[in-house]
Formats: sequence, structure tokens, C-alpha cells
Amino acid sequence: MKAIVIEQYGPADQLSISQITAPKPEDGQVRIQVKAAGVNPVDTMVRAGMLESFFSLPLTAGWDVAGVVLETAGDSHGLQVGDEVMAMIPIGQPGAYAEQVIIDSALVVKKPQNLSFEQAAGTPMVSLTAWQAIHDLGQVSSGQTVLIHGGSSAVGAFAVQYAKLAGARVIATASAPNHPYLRELGADQCIDYRSEQFEAMVSDIDLVVAAIGEEGLLERSLKVIKSGGKLVSTLSEIAPEIAQASGVTFQRVWVTPDHSKLAHIANLLSDGQLSLKIDSVFPLEQAAQAHQRSESRRAVGKIILTIA
Repeated sequence: MKAIVIEQYGPADQLSISQITAPKPEDGQVRIQVKAAGVNPVDTMVRAGMLESFFSLPLTAGWDVAGVVLETAGDSHGLQVGDEVMAMIPIGQPGAYAEQVIIDSALVVKKPQNLSFEQAAGTPMVSLTAWQAIHDLGQVSSGQTVLIHGGSSAVGAFAVQYAKLAGARVIATASAPNHPYLRELGADQCIDYRSEQFEAMVSDIDLVVAAIGEEGLLERSLKVIKSGGKLVSTLSEIAPEIAQASGVTFQRVWVTPDHSKLAHIANLLSDGQLSLKIDSVFPLEQAAQAHQRSESRRAVGKIILTIA
């Protein structure tokens, strides 16, 4: 079967189609015919070798998958052949950039009927990352004020929507052309990071979520968080003692698959309470171009690979 296999670390243009053996499910797993795969920043980091201590080459790239169940083995947790599904593959077992993939059935949820395969493939990792940032770590509650850096990013967009649904006042940063999109998501205030300094515009924030990595951003954020508030980051880190000195709790998101949360998110998408924006769609053969688009940092929404 066709797959994008990373044979050696390097730039995006070294990605190419390989032929590998189709996987066989073991007990408790399902085999999925992949219709679409999501492209995430971690995909490009792994390909570039930034996380080489965690992975061994060769490896098939990708963690976000949407497709059709081809085969089940053992306990399928209610899944049947022909079901349209979506899932986040565990971080240590990438493989979504391929015609087929196997995954533990306990991690797979049925795709909402109103979502395309492309939308479903773009959902798992970013929606779970944002959920863990806003709810699990941020513990947002009604009446609080939340500042989200990178609100127009895929993770940031979910974070804006979660915080708004929870009853918080939401402030988000993005370039000015993306402010209408942020308002559609529910942001109460938008800040243009290119021309405005958020430290001069906001204060007394209960929770800051950094959905982007930028040098000095976390340190600057400490200036606007109230004592006892929280700082959560999806990419960058800061020494906990630096945050503690400002009376702030800092935590880093390490996203993990979660069936119950993803199923709940799927229901919210199905009900129209959440939305997902697609930035661009590439065929599997153009995985290199998809990675280049991701690394440009100009994407608004999700980048998707489709597998014919």
C-alpha cells in the first residue's frame, strides 16, 4: 500500500510515496481505510528531526485519521466493518499518512454524518489539545476572562470556542485579517499581534493559553495574569518557578488520545456548537507541499491530506 515514510530526517521536500505492507489488526484493534489525514505542527517537527530521541526511523508519518473500518479483531467496542470513523493515533505509533492504518478500537469514534472525511481528519489532535488546555489544565469556568494566543490557529480556534461555550470572556490574538474569523468563533476582543502589544491592552486575566510558540511570549503573558491564575502552553515552556514568582501556575499540554472526550467533541460538532475551518487540502502525493504550508505559519485552520 502507499504511505509517506520518513526514511531520514530533513526538509519537507524529502517526503515521497513509498510502498509498504498493509497492516494486520491484532486483538482489540481495527483496520481502517484512510480517506483523509490531518497535518499537525508535530508532524513537521518529527520529519525535521526535532524529536528524534523519541522515534526510530523509518516511520510512517501522521496521527490524525478519518476513514472506513475494513476489519475488526476481538473486542471492537461496537465498531463494525463499513463504519465511518475518526481517531487520534497514540503519539508513539504514527501511521496516518497511508492507505490503511490499524489502531486500538477503544480510541476510535464514529464520524459525525455532517462532517466530511477532511473535516473529521482535521479534528482529533487539535480538538483534544485545546480541550486539555482549556478544561483539564485551565479549568475554565463561567465569568472568567481567557486570553488565547494564536486564536486563528487550529488549536486556538477550538480553544476560543470551548472557552466561550464555558461562559468565559474570550480575548484572542491574531493578525488583523483574521479578526472577523475570531469573532465568528465567539471572541469578545481581538488583538493584532503585529501592531499591538497585548500587555498594554489587557490585565487581570484568569487563564492564558498559548496555542503558538514564540520567544518571550510566556514571560510577557505573566504580566497580565492575575495572582492565582493559570498559564497553559501547547508548544513552549517556562520554568515553573518563574511563573510561581508571579503567583501563576504554569502547565504544558502533552496531548493524548481520549475516546470519551473525542466522542463528546464529535457530538458538539454534529450539533453545530463547534466548527472546524479547513485551510487547504492536498493529495497524499503532495505531502511535502502540505508540510511546507504548515511551516509557513500562514495556515488558518487545518491542513489535510486526502488518500484516493
